[in-house]
Amino acid sequence: MGLFRLSWRNALSRKERSLFTILAIALGVGIVLATILVDHSTRVNLQRTARDVVGNADAEVYSFSDHGFSLKMVQVIKGVPEVQVVAPIVSKRLNGVIHGSSVSFEMVGIDPVAENLLHPLEIQQGAMLVAGDHKNVLLDASWAGQHNLGINSKI
Repeated sequence: MGLFRLSWRNALSRKERSLFTILAIALGVGIVLATILVDHSTRVNLQRTARDVVGNADAEVYSFSDHGFSLKMVQVIKGVPEVQVVAPIVSKRLNGVIHGSSVSFEMVGIDPVAENLLHPLEIQQGAMLVAGDHKNVLLDASWAGQHNLGINSKI
């Protein structure tokens, strides 16, 4: 109890120093709290971005060639014991005509069943693609809205 009285008396006799000590402690706690909050927010955003980019996949494999993987190479990758799902993608930059205007866009060909396992597709209008369907397309909702495209539109 003697030390407590001595420290209390010392704190009261040096009010400015005590006030600065309290402010320094409060500032330190605030900085630590801010760091923890920023770290948590960054982790959540990184996880969300990773989920958006890679989906449910642990890894994506890309070809170094402009021609992509051969069908034989896809079968080799599919045969690796650790590989559970293979969802090949073909992409190509195209020019098309929408409502009489020339538009450049990227066409991405997918296997709808396998791709949906890795990147669950949310359909806002229309129906999901089915295997073997070569006449229909899925469009990004915001891109379709910008170009006034809907069900049964022609590109």
